[in-house]
Amino acid sequence: MSTKLRNSQIPYTDIQLNIDNKLTTTTLKEALKSLPPQHELLLVNKHASPPIVKLCKIIKEKEKKSKNVLKEMEINSGIAENDYKIKLKKVSSFLEKGNSCQFKLIRKDRADCQELIQKIVKELDGVGRLVGNVVMSGRQMVFTLSPKKKP
Repeated sequence: MSTKLRNSQIPYTDIQLNIDNKLTTTTLKEALKSLPPQHELLLVNKHASPPIVKLCKIIKEKEKKSKNVLKEMEINSGIAENDYKIKLKKVSSFLEKGNSCQFKLIRKDRADCQELIQKIVKELDGVGRLVGNVVMSGRQMVFTLSPKKKP
């Protein structure tokens, strides 16, 4: 896979500038001078005479980043304290990366699950927040935590 040449990396003096599928013959220096903010020149076809360069908008890293990922975590209502802490640590780091986490609590007792949900939400309050309602489905209680917005 070849990398595309951009702006001053383009080795040609005369180019065909493609703006909205309209070709204009100009020099590379003139094209760079008249370059609008947040745009760049990208060499599209070096075999044409003169080579074709396209005007493109610069995409920031945030726009390139894929949408957040949903991690599923299954917890039994009678989970041991050490296992609970390990799972919370993993979820916390996942939320800090900007991803969401869906919990599935397999319940033995409804009251235990409610207490466990409140405990999870309280302990992850610094990095995540509860989204929507807790949904009961048979023996499972499902809820989602999403990352908190950074001020």
